[in-house]
Amino acid sequence: MPPRYRVLAVKIPFFYTAYAQRRAGIPPTVPLAVLHHQRVVELSPAALLALSGGEASSLGWGFAGDGDMLGLSCRALRHRVPELRFIPYDEAFYAGAATPIYEVCAAFSPLVAPLAPHLILVDLTGAGPEPERAGQLLEAIRATCGLQPAGGLAGNCWLARSAAA
Repeated sequence: MPPRYRVLAVKIPFFYTAYAQRRAGIPPTVPLAVLHHQRVVELSPAALLALSGGEASSLGWGFAGDGDMLGLSCRALRHRVPELRFIPYDEAFYAGAATPIYEVCAAFSPLVAPLAPHLILVDLTGAGPEPERAGQLLEAIRATCGLQPAGGLAGNCWLARSAAA
């Protein structure tokens, strides 16, 4: 009987805003939005806090988590958070920033599938105790990029990705 398939989905919350802040020298306390074609890709933690009026508990389920506000318009955000800074999405920059993370994943498994710079699937089938290997990989990613990744371990890609969200 072949080993059961085990895939780890790794999602790195605030990947785009953190790397944009580092690149532009913007302090983490400044509200920031990364935009692609005038639509929001991600909001920084400071931007989420500003949207909530300074109360993290009032963000609600849709805003809690990782700043993923895909599709929100600039106009809507400028109206609600006038101090918000906008950074354009730079595909080449983010791909380069994610390369060390992909290399860390490749050290754990020969089968690594980057879906986006902030979202990676890693096959851990037969890699020993998968939960422990998954924890080690997530810790290695955190040490590499300085951001806390979320991980979902499951028998297929869809469930793993859902568990990482």
